[in-house]
Formats: sequence, C-alpha cells, structure tokens
Amino acid sequence: MSDPGRLDTGKEARSSASAASGQPRTHPQRNLTARRPEPPSASPGTPPFARQAAAPSEASQVSGLTNIASQQSRRIAGTAGLVKQQHSISTNPASSQSCHTTGTPRSGSRRYNDSTGVIQPQNVAHATSEVTPTLRGGEHHQRPGLLAVSESRGLRSNEVGRQSPASRRRRQDWTKSAAGLPSVAKTGEQFRPDPRQTTRKVPGANQSDRARAHNSKIGIGIETEFLLAARQLKHKANTIEEFGKIAAINHNDCVASQHPRMGKNVLSYPPERAVFDQWVLSEDPTISRGYEPWGVEMVSPIFVAYCGSPWRTHVESTWNYLQQYYKITEDDSCATHIHVSVEGGYSFEEIKRVARSAIHFEAALDALVPSVRRGGNCEWAKSSWLDSEHLALKDRSRERSMIFLDTVNDFFSFLSVMNPDGERGYTWNFHSIEKFYTIEFRKPPASITANQVLSWAELAMSFVQASIRYGSLEKLRRIPSTTGGLCWFLEQCNVPGLNEHHRLHGFWEGRDARAFEQPTPMRLYLLPEEEKVLDKRRKLDQGQTLMNAMKRAPYWQKDE
Repeated sequence: MSDPGRLDTGKEARSSASAASGQPRTHPQRNLTARRPEPPSASPGTPPFARQAAAPSEASQVSGLTNIASQQSRRIAGTAGLVKQQHSISTNPASSQSCHTTGTPRSGSRRYNDSTGVIQPQNVAHATSEVTPTLRGGEHHQRPGLLAVSESRGLRSNEVGRQSPASRRRRQDWTKSAAGLPSVAKTGEQFRPDPRQTTRKVPGANQSDRARAHNSKIGIGIETEFLLAARQLKHKANTIEEFGKIAAINHNDCVASQHPRMGKNVLSYPPERAVFDQWVLSEDPTISRGYEPWGVEMVSPIFVAYCGSPWRTHVESTWNYLQQYYKITEDDSCATHIHVSVEGGYSFEEIKRVARSAIHFEAALDALVPSVRRGGNCEWAKSSWLDSEHLALKDRSRERSMIFLDTVNDFFSFLSVMNPDGERGYTWNFHSIEKFYTIEFRKPPASITANQVLSWAELAMSFVQASIRYGSLEKLRRIPSTTGGLCWFLEQCNVPGLNEHHRLHGFWEGRDARAFEQPTPMRLYLLPEEEKVLDKRRKLDQGQTLMNAMKRAPYWQKDE
C-alpha cells in the first residue's frame, strides 16, 4: 500500500517482483561473496571515526584467515536467509504497512556494507524498505551515504554508534568533489576572520590589484523567497511546519546522496542555525499567507566555489526536485539574496573596493531588474548612494562619494556610510560581515528556476571578484556605469573552471550596451530641501553617465 506522504520510488514493486521470482536481487556492481579488503594501517592524526584497524601481527594472521572464511560463510548464509525472509514479507500483504503520515511501507530491504560490498540483512524480523524507515516520534533514518549523523538530521543520538567507521567516513565526505575538496562548508571557517575589530586600516589596505589570487575559494549562500504549492494531494498539509517536513523528507529520499540534505524543521524568521551544510526552509513573514501556496524562504548551505567545484549541481538537484513535485510561483514581495564570502575573510580595503564598485555601477544593476526592485520602489534594496545621509544627501556626487570612502578608517564608520541606521535593506548589505563574514547582494527579484538562481549567483560572485581586483578609483573612473561597462568589468575576472559567464548572457542579450537606470531615493522621510538636493544630484549624475557611455572598450589593459 502506497504511503500518502512519501513519493513513489518504485523500489517496493521491484523488491516484490524479485521475491516472487524466487531469485535474489543483486546489485550489478556488487559481488555477494566479495572478500573484505585489508584495512590500511592507522596514521597519526587521523580522526577516530575515520581510523581503521592497524595491520595484524604475524601471530594473529593465521587466526584472522580462519575468521575471514567463517565470516564469508556467515555472510552467504545471511544473504540467503534475507532472500527467504523477503519472499515471505513480500507475499504477505499484512506485512506492508505505513508507519507514519510521512513514512514508508515496511517491505523487504537490504543494506550494503561499505567495506565489503556485501548485502547484509538489517533486522530481518522488521525489514524495512530501501528508502528510509520511520523512527519513534516520526523521526527518520536517512539512507547509507548521507551526512546525517546528528539529532538535527533525523537520527537519534544512540543511532550514531550503530554505523560502521567506513559508513561514518562516507557520510563526512559526501560533499567532496573528485579532487577531494569540499563543495559545501559546515561552518565556513575558511571565510573568516572579519575586519570589525580594527580602528584603522587593516593589513592589506594598500594592496595592489593583484594581492588576492584570482582563483581563490569563494563562499556562496543563496536565499530564495517564493510561493510553494504541492502538485499532488498526498504532499499537501494543513500547516507550514508539516508541509515543510513532508517536503524535506521527500527531498532527502529523491535527491541523490552526494548532494546536501534538507532540514525537516521549518525555522522561524530570520533562520538561525549553527551549521550551514544543509538546505533550510523558513517561513518568511513578508510573504507568509497561512495557507497554500505557502510563502517560504529557502536558504542554501554554504557552497564552496573553486575550480572544478560541483556546487552548481547541488543547486540544480534541489531545484529539479522542487519543480517536479511543486508549483513555484512569485509575487512582488519575493526576492533572491546572494551572500558572497572570500577565503580568509575580507580585508578592509577589499570591502571598500566592493563598496566603490557598488556605487559606481548602481545604475547598471538597476537596469537589470524589474521596476519593483529598483531604488525608491523597494525598501528592501535601497540605494547606498542616494539614501545615505553621508553621501548624496550631503550633496556628494558618485565620484566624490567613492573618494569619501578613502577617508573612512574603521569598519563601523564604514557601515554608517553604506548602510545607515543599522539597516540591511540596501542593494549591498555590509552588515552581514558582522555575523556571517559575507557581503549580501539584495537586488535580484524572485527566482523560480535553477537557471535564474545560478545566473544571479554568478553575477554577485563575479562582481565581488572583479571589485576586489579592479575596484580602485583610478580604474572605475575609466569605465562607464552602463550595462555594457558592467559586462566588460565582470569579464575581466572570468576564471575557467570557477566562473560560468555564459549564465550572464541573458542579462546582456537584446539590451543596449549604453543602457542604465537612474535609481530613485526613498522619499517617505525626506524633507523638501533634501528632495531638492537629491533631484539635482540625480540629474547631474545622469548627464555624467551619458557622457561616459561614449567610451569604448578596452578601458584598461589586463597587465596594468
């Protein structure tokens, strides 16, 4: 009997067919009688869970060979017993019962031993399906190979000790690429420390353009707001908590185990978590409805981008699952936020370079988004230039504002300039450096496909890369603040294997290279004289941008 809360994977049908034929189900790449490989000797410094037994002494090798033969016989006998038990289970309709609303039928199952490749019975008296059984209180095991060894991932604490060292090691390494480098960060230590504690320019303030390696690791975090509705009745729920739990459990069953898991608990807003290696669903009060379609914010793990990193496949896998089983829609309140961090943490000068570039290219970025995400129309992505009491409101042009940043000598004074009044609702949020060591790009509209998400992530990542490398006042003066100038600026940091600039083509295709959109201020709290100052600044800036638009690339040589 199919369980109403879980996706049909077809595994139960295959198990029953195999049992009915009287033939044991075998894995095409596994040898049921494969001999256990010799474990390598332990090396100093190896973590306890990854350590294997040292090579046996000469005296114990003879008895060891006897034990291996005995174990192999028991494994063959155990496999035969499992097949017999599965046959009796699959032919008894009463034994296939649903455990929970989001559970799975109790049909025959097998588990692979990581080190031998042998299919072993797993509590034959209560054999479970290959998907995942439910535990008491609605908790769920996750399949072998997942990084799920804590209570927050659905395993009780006493379940951890039941896993073999090889299984625990595989759970730890599931996010690594073929090169052995992690593509998901658990806590993001490699992107620290932050520059808050300094009252002067931190080391690196006078760095040249090439101070940071162009191919250094980059941390990516994605927050996407959308409306979510289940396509099938069995995936619907009366509360967002139950809806999120069903969605997460089905995600973890359907998405391949080499990709990050999704947490089962729907977090309050803003989501607080100690580790960042799984997807999280959060109820967003700005789009919350209290009924389906549910207004949610999906927060990604910390992805680690480097040459050859598979982090984009993690994003695509989760979004493919959502698009297959859910209807994803949007409204004007939905948005996409991209967090970008750099290996070793930002220096103060690097932060100011990003801020200079943000001020310079503000009109170009506004031209890439719909009107609801522009300047005065969006209180969550305001202009750092027009809405800053220290910049345009002080009658400073864009260029003078960029020069003014050089006079700021400590991080908290910098925050009061770029994000006044402690607000994060600006196009570029630098307050996130205080807690997460990231710079947040808040301009993008809602994303409802993996391609849209990855395009905005590529834009934010490339912008930070180019700003750190070429965000000096001297170079920014040479390049127009148009979409064509922004495109050329980003192309200067196209690192093969790290960047995928073909994802940016949709921003430029069919658009005039001289296009820009002059942002508008939030006028709600402006005095009449302040409005006059800003109107004058906007007109002067527009004329300057039109003059600069006549410049032609290249704006500087790469070897400069």
